[in-house]
Amino acid sequence: MRSKKGEQWLDYVSSLTEHKVVCGADFMGLPRNLLEAERVLWYKKLPVPQGWHEAYAHGEIDVVSPMK
Repeated sequence: MRSKKGEQWLDYVSSLTEHKVVCGADFMGLPRNLLEAERVLWYKKLPVPQGWHEAYAHGEIDVVSPMK
């Protein structure tokens, strides 16, 4: 989800629909991970190496292989 307010909105909508509207994590019985909402925090915890975005854009690396 993109924001904490989005999470609150989903909870509200879910309550109106007898919990027929849920996010993927709720459906699978897993904890919610608000990755998009907490992007700044995650970039601080797991910084992207210098040059990674450029190398990815040029097809020099992928999201699976480590940077050389």
